[in-house]
Amino acid sequence: MFKKLKKKLLFVDVQWNDTAMEETKQKSKIIVEKFKENVRTIIKCTNATPIKGHWGIGYACLHCRYQTPDPIQLKKHTLTTHFSNSEPIETVKYVADMVLRIDITDLKCEICDLPIESLKDVMEHLKTNHHQPMHLDIPNHIIPFKFNNEFLKCALCSKQFDFFKHLSEHMTEHYSNYECSDCGKHFINKRALRTHAIRHQKGVFVCAFCPKIFDTRIKMKEHERVLHMKGSKTRKCGYCDEKFMDTVRKNDHEVKVHGAPIPQFSCKACGKTFDSQRSLKSHTNHFHLLLRPHQCPECGKGFYNKNEMKRHIVKHTKLKEYQCQICSKYYVTRTSLRSHMKIHASQPTYTCERCGDTFIQKKAWIQHVTKHAEEAKGDLEANCNDNCSQDSIFA
Repeated sequence: MFKKLKKKLLFVDVQWNDTAMEETKQKSKIIVEKFKENVRTIIKCTNATPIKGHWGIGYACLHCRYQTPDPIQLKKHTLTTHFSNSEPIETVKYVADMVLRIDITDLKCEICDLPIESLKDVMEHLKTNHHQPMHLDIPNHIIPFKFNNEFLKCALCSKQFDFFKHLSEHMTEHYSNYECSDCGKHFINKRALRTHAIRHQKGVFVCAFCPKIFDTRIKMKEHERVLHMKGSKTRKCGYCDEKFMDTVRKNDHEVKVHGAPIPQFSCKACGKTFDSQRSLKSHTNHFHLLLRPHQCPECGKGFYNKNEMKRHIVKHTKLKEYQCQICSKYYVTRTSLRSHMKIHASQPTYTCERCGDTFIQKKAWIQHVTKHAEEAKGDLEANCNDNCSQDSIFA
């Protein structure tokens, strides 16, 4: 009797699970369709344009293979070539895949030509004022970006970033739809969470460079990055498979080998151009914003970076910590030591025309020539005195 009842209860439980799963699937389908309809409405009724991402030579079009380092050019391309086209988003079938990056620079409603500041406001505007299909009852998987500033700024909190990748990662702070139960990190969609969760899986992970073993993939990757991958070539060319140690070398290769446009970031204050966003930001902070976060502990003078401060502190301490390995002389700064090393490493460049002695440093040569001049002046005065004395005797 007990066994039959148990089997019957088990069957009911399985039947309930199947029903619950079917209901979950139906809910997911409804959410996906609402997401798609929101995207269709935004692309059709505003000048917002989708972005596939940023890699290789720059920002990538969602519709075709067009790429450019300038997001403004991508927006022009999308509005001209793919206006009101939402076809790529139609391939989304699951909630896990729902995510769309969208450029809302100079956002406006195409129906009434009204400038609107944020994505949230334009969604409410289209629904309320123009009765367009817009579903505000689902988690937002449409991520806004603005590109009307010198630097990459978050469209929601104005925080600045050097790279689009870092800005994209930051956006999860505003769209924390899913959270990792192991580390608390947030994600916009389920697929990103699942990909991340693999890093926490327990197992046996062997370093690719040494025999060391780790219990998680994340520990192994961190070990490889810190100990084995210093100076490794991680920047891949946007046109071929060649890799480089840094962005500057990658950009130089793309320009010289593939004819890519030279990346140029202009300073609005002085017009000086730079080959990276990071260099421009450093220049602006240093010379225009006059940021001086490092202060001398002796006199309080501020400096932009630690190296500048260290060179200054030497003036207070007079500590000679740079030693010549050839003659054992000590110097206050590395620059002074390098100048001294020319004596040992280079050929003499300054020659005394009077005695033939040679010198490395111009200062030493001038001092030597001056000494000869003083000696010659002394001899001339002595001869003059002798002649004058003889004249007085015979007078």
